[in-house]
Amino acid sequence: MTDKEKQLGEYELILKPIPYDEEHSAFNLWDKYYLFDSMLVIEGRDRMIYTLSSCLPTKAYGKLNVKFMYMGTAYMQVKTQWKTFVYEFNKDIFLKHIIIYIKKHIHHWRGEYAFGGLKEVVNFYNAVLTARDTVENPALQKKFDSK
Repeated sequence: MTDKEKQLGEYELILKPIPYDEEHSAFNLWDKYYLFDSMLVIEGRDRMIYTLSSCLPTKAYGKLNVKFMYMGTAYMQVKTQWKTFVYEFNKDIFLKHIIIYIKKHIHHWRGEYAFGGLKEVVNFYNAVLTARDTVENPALQKKFDSK
């Protein structure tokens, strides 16, 4: 997508998986010490709500604000500067990726550096987008508005 297409709104934005490699070639990181961050919130009131959010500074889409949420059903919200996407996806994907995220986070407690979770968030995002039963549904935005 060119800058002119973005400005004129002539391009229908469709999210695609983000390639991940150790050089972070799909991301706009200003230096090799860029601190990527993510945030996991676990709420337990009348029901458990898990929310994992992060900002992915991509070359293809600019900043993607990605939020995964589970409250009995699994959702992913992706905000770009042009559009907000909301997907409903299989909760088994959420379970698999949140366990990976938490285990790696705990493992980093003993480490020298903070856990950012870039690889885990990108793999989670890609799994949701490529799952055959993932459904885009803009009406689900209200689930995120209340959070």
